[in-house]
Amino acid sequence: NLTQLESTHPKSLIKRVIREWLVILVEWTKDLPELTKDIDLELTANGLTTLNTLRTIIQGIEQKVIKNQKIKNYNEYIIIKELLDDTTSYVTLEDRSLLNKLICEFESKQRPANRW
Repeated sequence: NLTQLESTHPKSLIKRVIREWLVILVEWTKDLPELTKDIDLELTANGLTTLNTLRTIIQGIEQKVIKNQKIKNYNEYIIIKELLDDTTSYVTLEDRSLLNKLICEFESKQRPANRW
């Protein structure tokens, strides 16, 4: 129950976990076009953002990180980490190498208290 969770955990942590799982779920559905279509229809009917729209946003962040050669925040970190964990992704070897380097740089700058 979300109310119970909020009473025992900081809202920032809850948001971070939800955001991370959302990214993972959006990426998992990319290989399930029929399921994605059904979910998108339901989301649209309820006035919510579709999985395909979220996937486009995520891909834009990937391109931004590659262009800027820097991971600026935890949201970008999660998106890039998920992308690199997917061995079937479309990322070129050159971009994969760059993104791995950026992940390492971001992780090395984080204080242990910021990790969970």
